[in-house]
Amino acid sequence: MSAELQRVRATLTQAITTPPQPPTDARDTEFAPHHQRHLDQQRRMEMSVDALRDHLRQTLAATSPRLAQLAALGATLDQMFGGREQKLLAGVPASLKTRLEQLRQPHPDTWPPLFEHDVQQALLAELDLRLQPVIGMIEAANSAPH
Repeated sequence: MSAELQRVRATLTQAITTPPQPPTDARDTEFAPHHQRHLDQQRRMEMSVDALRDHLRQTLAATSPRLAQLAALGATLDQMFGGREQKLLAGVPASLKTRLEQLRQPHPDTWPPLFEHDVQQALLAELDLRLQPVIGMIEAANSAPH
């Protein structure tokens, strides 16, 4: 299970940290391409992490009754809080748009790499957030008596 987590994390981290092609031109003042890239990364994370989470739940459910309860609790919590999490994460691009505007003013010629770094950091933080339930399930499975 840990190997799957590491594979998903590495794949998503690689996608997040790969700069856009073509690189952003400092004269480009539109936020739309950055917004679309951010949304694409969020969708990729959601699909990959959800698939991993579902697979882990199935594995836990087949392992023991206690882990099956944990898997069921995890599914219930996802239903309860998943929509709220998505709504909050959907607001991140608005903050990034504000950040883009803040960087362009004092750095009119050099803002693209600064902004790209901020976008990557926001996406990596989101990835960590999305992986927390997966990490918890793996830790529970590893500490459960066999």
